[in-house]
Amino acid sequence: MGIVLMQNGRPIAFFSKQFTQKLQRASTYVRKLHAMTTTVCKWWQYLLDHQFTILTYHHSLEDLMTQVI
Repeated sequence: MGIVLMQNGRPIAFFSKQFTQKLQRASTYVRKLHAMTTTVCKWWQYLLDHQFTILTYHHSLEDLMTQVI
């Protein structure tokens, strides 16, 4: 997975990590969700007390906040 932290349209940090064997076999939905949670956990100190937007190209995650698990 590769993630870019941007501010005002400019990249300020980049993070890259290889998926584990188990995540490589998981669905695209699970891998994208894992990437998002990893990103928030890694950069929480930058995101705390600020409004932020997560951009993804995966359409099944667009309604993530309205889903009941």
